[in-house]
Amino acid sequence: MQPIKRDELNRLMSSGEDFAIIEALPKSEYDHGHIPGALSMPLETLAAEAPRQLADKSRKIVTYCASADCAASTKAAEILEGLGYSNVSDYVGGKEDWKSAGLRLEGSEIYDENLKGDFMEDGQGEANAVSSRTVEDLESLARDYQKDFRTRNTGGDDSYFNPDHQSGREI
Repeated sequence: MQPIKRDELNRLMSSGEDFAIIEALPKSEYDHGHIPGALSMPLETLAAEAPRQLADKSRKIVTYCASADCAASTKAAEILEGLGYSNVSDYVGGKEDWKSAGLRLEGSEIYDENLKGDFMEDGQGEANAVSSRTVEDLESLARDYQKDFRTRNTGGDDSYFNPDHQSGREI
């Protein structure tokens, strides 16, 4: 197994070269944001999933996890090598290093990041990532919008968003 640094991984991704990138964290962590193009193969299922999804054992594979303090990517690389994969690299810095360089993640986490920027005014942030959100996430986001709207535009007056007030019932 060879270590790979962020800049080298970024160049590899930009080159168009055929390789696989594997996130070794639980699926829930993958769903919250992952390096673009990554496959979710948690350690618990890696030995079973790899032969099905990675038929070519000479193909370049890069593993990663949460950060340099996380050992899951190194363990994943060791498992892959034990299965006979011959071209495995470990991106030890993981998602933390990737994000700290300002590089983009895919998944639901990126939705919230899009909405915090200039895209909020023209609605592009919503259009870019709604498909990756659950109903619960969208409901939570709507509540956050309402709270932000009240704070900025109504001085904190909740009556506009209170269903009892809108129906004419006494509140």
